[in-house]
Amino acid sequence: MKKFLFVFLGLISINAFNAPLKKWLFIYYMPYDNNLSKEGELILNEIKASELGSDIAISFQCDFQDTSGMTRYFFTSDTVISEKINEEKSSDPKVFKSYLKWAESKSEFENCVLIFLNHGGALNEIGLDEYPVHNYQKTEDLKQIILAFNKRNDILPELIFFQVCAKGVLEPLYEMRNCSRYTLCSQNILGAPNYYYKDLFNALNSANDFTGEELAATIAISDRKDMFYSYTCTDNMKFEPAIVCLNEFISYQLRTCNPAIHTDSILQIRYYGETHWDLKSFINAYSCETDSSIYYRNKLIKSLEELIRFHYINPNYALMKEYCGMSVYAVQNKNSEFPFQKMEIYKDLNLDYFHDKIQTTGEYIQNDTLEFR
Repeated sequence: MKKFLFVFLGLISINAFNAPLKKWLFIYYMPYDNNLSKEGELILNEIKASELGSDIAISFQCDFQDTSGMTRYFFTSDTVISEKINEEKSSDPKVFKSYLKWAESKSEFENCVLIFLNHGGALNEIGLDEYPVHNYQKTEDLKQIILAFNKRNDILPELIFFQVCAKGVLEPLYEMRNCSRYTLCSQNILGAPNYYYKDLFNALNSANDFTGEELAATIAISDRKDMFYSYTCTDNMKFEPAIVCLNEFISYQLRTCNPAIHTDSILQIRYYGETHWDLKSFINAYSCETDSSIYYRNKLIKSLEELIRFHYINPNYALMKEYCGMSVYAVQNKNSEFPFQKMEIYKDLNLDYFHDKIQTTGEYIQNDTLEFR
């Protein structure tokens, strides 16, 4: 195993060393300024202990539960650069934007993976920052910053990995669909610190022409079994046809069928005060048994199967076998103001049924509890 040479260079760029072109740049954003702070060093140690091939570079920006600023790292097979920055607002879009520019300046690269580590937050949030104010990153901000990064570097990242809880939901995944070829996420809660790092980078050493889907699969099968319920990988080019099919299905149901849904047949996830309905079980519960309804339902299910490249289920948690790996937000109080109306999907998808049409009856199926270390 190659040993890392630790080099602390302040604000000096690695470009001064004429760094060679890298096949892969992994960009981790870890704003652990919360109760996950203790897991941050474990993750960094896993990375430091990994045997990186000469074609791989990894960057990190870490914000821990202190008031001493943040740290940026740049890892290669023989070097680690560490830089302190006098900044505490990891949820500020300007901070993430600055970090991406820093990461891309360290070396040229052919392919890219973006990984977000933290709590999941509400539907349009990723990453809890507790100091100096309690705040989250917003998906709409991340989207704009990543699209600008992609344009600057003339690249479409192979994979975005939401290494956070309960972000396998249609609305945020649709919001971010143009930012990468594939997305890896968790429909349910996710543990920390996760343990896929060594296996992922060892796999890249032996075959570094992986697609984003293959990278996602390697992460999923390599993580420790007490860390997750399931992992979902989406082919982001397939979102548009899936939304067309979902609109067709909804329109037919609203025109023709009884809008009542028996929620005791819907698998649901409760996270951050929200309820998410598994899409497949929602579609089956909402569909009436006319020939046309069955046609639109089957067409929609097929489009979801093309969109969801895999739903890797932890063998220890068989309850996930009834899920499709992607949820949709379920409005619980139709009389209250809907806080997510500006999300992009609500411009393209007829979701009025959640607000005005659906009549829910019955009880929700309860999830088991996943115990994390």
